[in-house]
Amino acid sequence: MRRQTFSMGIDPITRSTPERVELADGTTAWVVDTGPDDGLPVLFVGGSATSATVVDLVSFLSSAREELGIRLISVERNGFGDTPFDPDGDYDDFARTAIGVLDAKGVDDFSIVAISGGGPYAQRVAASVPDRLRSVHFAAAYTGTPDAGPPKDLCRLEPQSRAALAQGYSDDPASWWAFGDDAIAHRIPGFLAAAVADAERALRDPRAVAHEFDLFCHPTDVDLSVVDAPAFLYYSPQDTSTPLPFADWYAQRLPHVVADRRDLTGDHDEQYRHWDQILVDLAWPDDPPTLVCGEVPAGSTSLPGLCMD
Repeated sequence: MRRQTFSMGIDPITRSTPERVELADGTTAWVVDTGPDDGLPVLFVGGSATSATVVDLVSFLSSAREELGIRLISVERNGFGDTPFDPDGDYDDFARTAIGVLDAKGVDDFSIVAISGGGPYAQRVAASVPDRLRSVHFAAAYTGTPDAGPPKDLCRLEPQSRAALAQGYSDDPASWWAFGDDAIAHRIPGFLAAAVADAERALRDPRAVAHEFDLFCHPTDVDLSVVDAPAFLYYSPQDTSTPLPFADWYAQRLPHVVADRRDLTGDHDEQYRHWDQILVDLAWPDDPPTLVCGEVPAGSTSLPGLCMD
């Protein structure tokens, strides 16, 4: 099965409708839950200013994901999509909501995939329930410490300027997804349309975007030393949005890094360009195969990937 997983190629991008989930504490959450009910549960934490439907962007490998038995659960964050905005909401509130969703769905052990601005949120979840983690995967993920890349410039702005920037994205949601000409998004049919659809859903309230920007500008203090589950890092030297110092930050704090894949390709689209690698790492976190583009030598433990470079 391993060697045939990606032989079916790319699937059509799907469009999800979030479900309303009632939590034990009386609150509600908007959730996209996709994949086999008995599959390996994965909390999918999307990037900054995204809603629960951002998980649709990785549906281009849904056949492979289902063959691997992986179930993705995406929980909406404060103020995005149909989730009301709370000016006091923070990373810990998201962690409580996400864990509440997993509890409501009867999920015990699970993995986490965090993309870009989802990094600080995922950290709080991981540190809250380290005994329930099967693995953690930080893909081009922000750390919560704005000392490199665009976060450094963002946090130099006055709060009023960040609010004006957020208003601009709310007025023009498509501008949030400004991929370069070489981005893999241009080679996956339906990807950009799904990205814009999520932006239109997520960016209805500019206060939510400004609030998330403000959170990013207050350094995180979560203790990741308690997270001893297998950890995976995915970064690209070409990525100017979450550059390699962020990979260093995670590598220094996570005690059990199984694969430090900071040699990937892409400029902040490495998480999509190498989604096939992330899937197999999720499926086999204790003995992850490495995907290669091209012919696999006889006797090699590597597997043929989708070859999207």
